[in-house]
Amino acid sequence: MIEIKKICYCDLCKKEGAKTYKTLVRFHTEQNEGRIVEPYFTLTSIELCEKCAEKAIIINGEGAQGNNRFWLNNRYDEKEAKGKK
Repeated sequence: MIEIKKICYCDLCKKEGAKTYKTLVRFHTEQNEGRIVEPYFTLTSIELCEKCAEKAIIINGEGAQGNNRFWLNNRYDEKEAKGKK
């Protein structure tokens, strides 16, 4: 028998071993087509590693139809959004 394991990666830092959390995310785009709108909060399932979960107070997001990017700061940081260091 083959055992299949799901590996979760942190949506913020892209590290392996994340857990799924339901938390408020402040989105800057509407979720159907990704158009820019006034920021709004919505309850979202997001995978976070332990380190990012500890420091996550406000998680920002943008995207559409499940293809979303997330970041922690109040400003858009291209490196964090793409998971690069």
